[in-house]
Amino acid sequence: MSDGELKFERERKRKAEQDIDSILNMGSLDALHQKCREATVRKKQLSTSAETAKIKGDLLKLQEELKKLKRKKKRVKLEENAIQRNLNGTMKKIHDQKKTIEQNIFDFVGRKTQII
Repeated sequence: MSDGELKFERERKRKAEQDIDSILNMGSLDALHQKCREATVRKKQLSTSAETAKIKGDLLKLQEELKKLKRKKKRVKLEENAIQRNLNGTMKKIHDQKKTIEQNIFDFVGRKTQII
């Protein structure tokens, strides 16, 4: 402001200068600084508490369990796909054999039949 880089109306300039002065000279940031220091101390206390350590341990156990479950899910999915492929193959064999039997009956008896 003093260099003339910022353009303010007189009243706004006076108000801005008062605010700057109160922040720098009257200690209006002291309360905020004290709260920040208290928050930092509280954060350190919480991070080193037994309950926090227990929660971290529980979290690690749960993450390991999640990994195991994901592996198990993948294995089950692979088994399901294999079973589905076998089922499809078996159904195709049954269909082909039914058609063969129907054709044999037609060739032998001369009547068209359908096996359900």
